[in-house]
Amino acid sequence: MKTSFSTDGAMAFFPTEVTVDVVAAIAVLNVIVVVFLAYAIHIDAADRRLRGEWVFLSNPWLWLFIVLAANYPAALAYWLIHYSTLRSGGDKKQV
Repeated sequence: MKTSFSTDGAMAFFPTEVTVDVVAAIAVLNVIVVVFLAYAIHIDAADRRLRGEWVFLSNPWLWLFIVLAANYPAALAYWLIHYSTLRSGGDKKQV
């Protein structure tokens, strides 16, 4: 692993070149975060459904796969639809 370091003041501890190892580590961490996020949204959607609350695209497994496929924008969409004050009034009950 080749990394060069600058020696000027505050930047002394940060690498000036991004290596393949750093990019691979960030990619692996991103995959781990997305998998945990997708599972958390799946559990939340299932819990909301069991309590009789409205869930857009009702199937929690569908939300799991949507978040795995679309990552952070899908998680943001789930939050906007179900928890944001931007959504339409009160919780809707499932029929």
